[in-house]
Amino acid sequence: VIKRLRRRGIATLLIQNLIKNLQQIPSLQQNCKAIYLHVLMTNQLAIRFYEKLHFKRFKLLPFYYLIDNCTYDGYSYVYYLNGGHPSSWWWLPSFLPLSSVIVNTKHHLLTI
Repeated sequence: VIKRLRRRGIATLLIQNLIKNLQQIPSLQQNCKAIYLHVLMTNQLAIRFYEKLHFKRFKLLPFYYLIDNCTYDGYSYVYYLNGGHPSSWWWLPSFLPLSSVIVNTKHHLLTI
């Protein structure tokens, strides 16, 4: 959410709507058992926001971000739903997004 529109509940509504759809649409219920996200370790505002929405810290991601030619650590977070739970594939989500992460500034990071 862009800075001038923050603190209005938009991001909360987006995530709650995503979770609701994943829990109520039958084809998504069967196939989606967890939501993963990653966040800069230093982004305490975002971390508090995700934890308020019941995401759990999953894994430290050393050197995960490259911003202005500097590396930064991150965390991955998980929200289990539809009977999802930790499995023996715990390491997979920390590697999947690497190919899609292209970051130019410290201010706006989004990977889908």
